[in-house]
Amino acid sequence: MGIGIYSAYHLCDKLTITSKKENNTPNKLTMYFAKMKSILSEQRALRLNGEIDGDRIIDLQTLLETCVEITEPGETPTKDFPNTGTRIELSGISEYFYSEISNIDITSRYLQDVLPLKFNTASFAHANLIEEKISDACERNSSYFESVNVTLQVNSQTKELYKPYSDSDFHNNHAEGGPYILEIKDDEFFYGVAWGCLNSERRKIKNSDLRGFLIRKQGFAIGKRASAVKHFPRGNTFFDRYIGEIIITNPNLLPNASRNDIEYSFMRERFFNALLTCTTEFDGIANAFQENCKADAVLNDLIVNVKEISNKVNTRLQNSDELLILYTKLTSYKNTLSDRIKSKRIRETRVEEAQELEKNIISLMEYIQERLTINVSKKTENKKPQKSTKKSPDFSEFKSEETLQNPKYESLLSLINDLEFSFDEKIGYLLEIIDERFIQALAKNKEEYYSFLLNLRNEFLNED
Repeated sequence: MGIGIYSAYHLCDKLTITSKKENNTPNKLTMYFAKMKSILSEQRALRLNGEIDGDRIIDLQTLLETCVEITEPGETPTKDFPNTGTRIELSGISEYFYSEISNIDITSRYLQDVLPLKFNTASFAHANLIEEKISDACERNSSYFESVNVTLQVNSQTKELYKPYSDSDFHNNHAEGGPYILEIKDDEFFYGVAWGCLNSERRKIKNSDLRGFLIRKQGFAIGKRASAVKHFPRGNTFFDRYIGEIIITNPNLLPNASRNDIEYSFMRERFFNALLTCTTEFDGIANAFQENCKADAVLNDLIVNVKEISNKVNTRLQNSDELLILYTKLTSYKNTLSDRIKSKRIRETRVEEAQELEKNIISLMEYIQERLTINVSKKTENKKPQKSTKKSPDFSEFKSEETLQNPKYESLLSLINDLEFSFDEKIGYLLEIIDERFIQALAKNKEEYYSFLLNLRNEFLNED
């Protein structure tokens, strides 16, 4: 925007920029901010005291001519700056800013947001793949994108800077997690690329600093992550389950002066319309994963429950009342499974498994029916006991796949904190009472208590 050079005005007394192109002599620009501040402060005091009128107030051009020096070509000796490149020096740094910039952690966190850094391949498994796909998409569309290597040195400390993403910030142990790289374009223009990695838990990313998508122009951040959620049709529902970036490469899209939005132009609305197509797809990917997880959870529960009934049938064949209860449960399980298979609410990779389970449930129901008939015949006079002609089906081949992590919460408060609800001290005390008098009182042992809290968590997550 042409105003970035003045961002150092409040930070130091003098700014010096020395720059040299190959085979040229150096050029030097010096801005005396302390002198500029002194002149403006003096004029302000005179104006407030009525000692100066409008005609005598210094104009911007005169102020800059008084406080800015630019060397003529060849005036700065090559020996003063022999290398090709640019050097920026801040002299007389303010005490507050010096304490901030001297902290390598604070400075590196700031630079991670504003510089086009590379991914750290050592800590982020998807680093190379994302960079390759972004480069391929830009090359196909005759666009330009480049990330840079940066080494930060503060006093005696040195640190290689990378984008802030790492595998520890989210659960990515599933094939459906991505990374997904989508091109942002319409019929006429290519605007950039969006990438996202989906959390493998059906919940938001814990690290709030990395949750969601950050809009960047090339590598430079525009606004905060939370400001991008308005471009996602389903809001925070799935936005918070991703880490990702929306990277603008089109040269006609510029950030505004405060770098919190896109400057208004004829392409701005077209860009946001094209972006909506991408964000809708990201929402769709997350929704499909959620439905698959729900389907897996239902199928896994059915496998466990039916196996339990099968074991009971094989060990307690004489009790007709109990067999009837088990038969009723199996009828319910069979109806649930059949309905999901018919409405295609089973993950594609597990459809055959579900169909086979359905057949075995029907076989087990037929087996129980025959056992009930035999029991009835034993009680009827003048009838000999019949032998069963059917075999109880084998469910050993069915294995429930774990699709969600099952943490053991030590208290209701730890569950609420994990779900990242905010509450005050009074609500916290109420939760402790509910936990002690109801949940803990109902649980027969520690394992059952863990199970109660886990079921409560899963029931809440299934409502998304």
